[in-house]
Amino acid sequence: MRVLLLLACAVVCALSAPASPDDVTQDRPFIALIKDIEAQPFFRDFSQSYRLLTFEMVTAAESANLGPLIERLGDVQLLRYINLLPKDFSYKFINYAIMHLEAEAGPANESFFKP
Repeated sequence: MRVLLLLACAVVCALSAPASPDDVTQDRPFIALIKDIEAQPFFRDFSQSYRLLTFEMVTAAESANLGPLIERLGDVQLLRYINLLPKDFSYKFINYAIMHLEAEAGPANESFFKP
């Protein structure tokens, strides 16, 4: 629990840096998405655990560690989180995650499945 609190504090400090809304939207699309999610009424209904997970994902994505976070989180928990989001937000979240994970993995992003 202390680790979650520490991560939440780190995210708050990182997000409190002065930046114009245009900078956030253009340079950090995932942060813009999370801020949009936070502003929605459904976010207030999230449990504290899911709200903290949201902030952890921002931190992980911005430090190119989203892959390791998702591995530690586990597929089932990630799917539960995505399932909590309304359809339009889950679509945006999935697309961003794919783009970011591909950038993190680079050439190591090999799979037996080739669509």
